[in-house]
Amino acid sequence: MILDKYTYIIGHSRNVKYYRKLGYDISVRERVKVETTHLTPGSTFIVNYKCDECGLETKSQFREYYSYTNGLTENYYCASCNKIKFRNNFMKNHGVDNPMKVKSIKDKLRNTLLERYNVDHYSKTEEYKEKYRNTCYEKWGVDNASKSEKVKKIISDIKFKEHNLPSKISKKLDSDYKVMDYSNDRNFTIYHDVCESNFEIFAGTLNDRLRNNNIICTNCNPVETTTSSGEIELRDFISGLNIKVIQNSYSIIPPLSLDIFLPELNLAIEFNGVYWHSEIHKDKNYHLNKTKLCSELGINLLHVWEDDWRDKRDIVESMILNKVLSISNKIYARKCEIKEISNVKLVKDFLNKNHIQGYSSTKYKIGLYYNDELVSLMTFSKKRKVMELVRFCSKLGTNVIGGASKLFKYFIRKYEYDYIVSYSDISFFNGVLYERLNFNLNGVTPPNYWWVIDKTRKHRFNYRKQELLKIPGVIGSTESEIMHNLGNYRIWGCGLKRWVWER
Repeated sequence: MILDKYTYIIGHSRNVKYYRKLGYDISVRERVKVETTHLTPGSTFIVNYKCDECGLETKSQFREYYSYTNGLTENYYCASCNKIKFRNNFMKNHGVDNPMKVKSIKDKLRNTLLERYNVDHYSKTEEYKEKYRNTCYEKWGVDNASKSEKVKKIISDIKFKEHNLPSKISKKLDSDYKVMDYSNDRNFTIYHDVCESNFEIFAGTLNDRLRNNNIICTNCNPVETTTSSGEIELRDFISGLNIKVIQNSYSIIPPLSLDIFLPELNLAIEFNGVYWHSEIHKDKNYHLNKTKLCSELGINLLHVWEDDWRDKRDIVESMILNKVLSISNKIYARKCEIKEISNVKLVKDFLNKNHIQGYSSTKYKIGLYYNDELVSLMTFSKKRKVMELVRFCSKLGTNVIGGASKLFKYFIRKYEYDYIVSYSDISFFNGVLYERLNFNLNGVTPPNYWWVIDKTRKHRFNYRKQELLKIPGVIGSTESEIMHNLGNYRIWGCGLKRWVWER
């Protein structure tokens, strides 16, 4: 079921007839509010919808939803519910829940394999064996997955989970404890009769306490934690800015704490460790809720992620200095020269050195030059028939006054587009820049997430289900199940703001 009742569309020569037939008064280049279900079957607009069976919410292009529901004539089922629906229908029609349980189908498949390969199973063919060896060499550097140290670790993790099943752990606990939940990240939720409350504990910590006959409850016997070295470095950096600093305060947005608060600027800074702030310890909305609570008090909250501080510290420091107005190197945009850039390497190096999100491939790259040096850059790309402002940044330690405005005005004067979209990460940016460029806030996405791999956040795009299923021996039917079974975990962000500029 579609959750967005209405959508704004722009009329053009290819769709005005379609919408006029539906009763809309629309002209070319006119922005009109239409019912989402009235979008053209091939529309690439992103729409929010939910499974008609379990209520799981998701989003995709409208044309994909249109195809899923057979032209809006059928219900939408998520992957899990669709499997259940398929099994039920197959059971109803054939008496079994899987095609491979039907003897005629199995015989037909076996006969086909015997005719083509002279074997009764594809895995016995030389073609399959050669593909398997080549894939193993590409993925693991060995000719068999069982020889890979990484695969051995995956198997070890699976065995670990098997030995730490809730049913087995329950037998080891005293009668004062009751296992309430167990997640794939090795985290137990247990109820303790003595303190009459739930507590969370890692399987490793739990087993250590059982072996040593210690009090298991983390409420009665807290697990000691220490401030990370990165957070200490961040605090030292802030303390050196000669501005009033309040640290570890619980009084500003109670009962939550703020790591760093600069009252003179209404600026707060949080240091988010990729482990202690992951889904293992924090819920999906934790970081967003903190941001909202600060925003209600007029406080701008900047989230500093541990891996950014470790790998892009100079960029993070420059962002902070920009917010506290401590950058002394100032250049006026009117003294700069605008140039369109075709040198991809130059753009890539500049963005990787100066933008927190790094390089992104784009069609239009426009720079400001001061004394023949690139000091500010704005890039645009045409995605899904929409023009998008993708990146803007200035050289580290440099404040190019009026740079964004000059670059953006140049683009909209030279290139004719009815509207331009852009997205800002709520954990980094408050959107003031877009307001100065006359963009309007068009929506806010739910909290986004990254997968943490080797203590570094990785974009979820690289860990889609179809890619994960290529790994030999993976267990799970969804992206989340597979990644958790591989011993990985997510960390949630604050979501994105969608901005739209219109002529």
